[in-house]
Amino acid sequence: MIKTISPYTTHQQDNLTRTNSKFNIQNSTFFPPCIKSVISACILILTLFFLLPGSLLAQDNFQWYARSHALASTHDLVPLWLRTDKYGTVNNYGNGELSLLAGATYKTEIIKNIDMILGMEGYASNQWDYKAISQLYAEFKWGPASLIVGKRNINFLNARNQQLPYMDFRNIRPFPYFSFGFYDYTNIPFLKGYLQFKATFVQGILNGDRDPIGVDKPLYHFKSLYAKTGNFPLQLFIGMNHGVIFGGTMQNGTKIPVDFYNTYLINASEKVGEVLPGEGQNKPGEHLGFVDMGAVLDLKKVYFDFTFQNIFTDYSGFIQSDDHNLIFNLQLKGKHPVSSLNYEYGYTVHQSGIGLGDRYYKGITNYTQYLKENFNYTGDEVLTFEDFTAMLYSYTGKDGKYSGRDSYFNNGIYPLGHFHDDHFFGYPLMHSKQQIELFKDDGIQVYENIGNNRIQSHHFAAEGWITDCLKYNAKATFTTNFGTYSGYYIHDFVEREDYYFRDGKRQNYFLLELEYAKERSPLKFVASFGIDSGELYDSYGVMFGVNYSGESFGIGKRSGRGKTPIHRSSYSIWNPFNKE
Repeated sequence: MIKTISPYTTHQQDNLTRTNSKFNIQNSTFFPPCIKSVISACILILTLFFLLPGSLLAQDNFQWYARSHALASTHDLVPLWLRTDKYGTVNNYGNGELSLLAGATYKTEIIKNIDMILGMEGYASNQWDYKAISQLYAEFKWGPASLIVGKRNINFLNARNQQLPYMDFRNIRPFPYFSFGFYDYTNIPFLKGYLQFKATFVQGILNGDRDPIGVDKPLYHFKSLYAKTGNFPLQLFIGMNHGVIFGGTMQNGTKIPVDFYNTYLINASEKVGEVLPGEGQNKPGEHLGFVDMGAVLDLKKVYFDFTFQNIFTDYSGFIQSDDHNLIFNLQLKGKHPVSSLNYEYGYTVHQSGIGLGDRYYKGITNYTQYLKENFNYTGDEVLTFEDFTAMLYSYTGKDGKYSGRDSYFNNGIYPLGHFHDDHFFGYPLMHSKQQIELFKDDGIQVYENIGNNRIQSHHFAAEGWITDCLKYNAKATFTTNFGTYSGYYIHDFVEREDYYFRDGKRQNYFLLELEYAKERSPLKFVASFGIDSGELYDSYGVMFGVNYSGESFGIGKRSGRGKTPIHRSSYSIWNPFNKE
């Protein structure tokens, strides 16, 4: 049976039957405290927009929206596909949740050919007693170029709903940032559309609560650059993505110097080394990235793309990592029983190999004995250090210049890593220490904050239309989990025999989501059913939601845009002015 948490106390439920009470949002016990707060915030948002001149509100470029969802889960760890890719509006933990969200956007042309878009959004959840202004931003658009300042939901990787992006920006509430980019493919001048590009530059600050283990208020930088052929049905593309956490204040009060130039270019920094001596030869910050390459076949009624992603966390991974994602996607244009099929193979087990760690073995005196004990060496006696390291390189697959055991999304200086407001914007299938503590088995030893980052996965997804008004979204993900290198090895090449993930743990994740919306209606209803099952944990959950989108508060005549549902899914970016 699914366990739910009532959003009302007994006393509050009794108040529902009273008919002689005066209704007041702040004083009434009809609503839980956090829901009262978000109602007040939503009223404030709408009031602020009402203060705009009436002539502006009468235009079709002013739009507002509201959304609410109720969630129930049998396990303290909510099923993966119910909590992921919701822009941080669903908590990872707990047996039940009720939330409310409202916002508005306004678009106008400030000068010729330059549009300005303003947006604001308020959000609250009764389980967290959490309330916040989740989005507040200004965007300026000049042709294909955009400049964004503030906090705005945006999918920097342009990942589809069915995909598993390596860095999942769709999983967090936005942090304050400045961004400039050509977010969609744009023709390169003078090449007549035969070659296109898109690019993104982001600089922000992770200003959420990062206690007790995190560096406080570190900076975050992301950039990407893609090139694609055009003018033909078959198109080839290649791109590079790079993200880094840097700067901030350590728990002991030490302020980490900021070296923008060397951080952006992934160079060593003497400036950082003056404060953190061990980091002087390293690239400042926690760096992650991946290379995309593939092909697109865009026909009249069919769209197909194939993508190969090479993922890495440092230079060694860039040179020799065997980790990758393979993505196949097929789409039929229009409404069909099966409109989209997606398959992904993910592999993050290698992480540059077992390597040599970060040090050479100069303390070893009996080279031959060491090789026999660790690698079953049966050759001649090894007498020199040079011969010894050459043998090590041959056994570990290294060339002596790089080290292995990269440990994706873990970093000694930034142990909290890619978290913002308790949500992870790394690879969704990985598990944090807090999540592992909720697994079936008690007392699992975790050696890094992301305690499971070596994963092999098969991910399937499908979308389609049951009727003209009823759409479905289905996902099935199958994984084998190997933990981390720091768990597998005690030190050097000495294995930990009782390591929980030693032989791999299987875990599966399923989703069925139904969306109902009449073509001309501003309302959309969503029902989602999620199941996580396997050797790690079992969790079953349901979530029901309703979305409402409106224009001009009824002041002006509704435009043709209102005839088409604004949301592609219940939690996609709400942006009525850009094609998703």
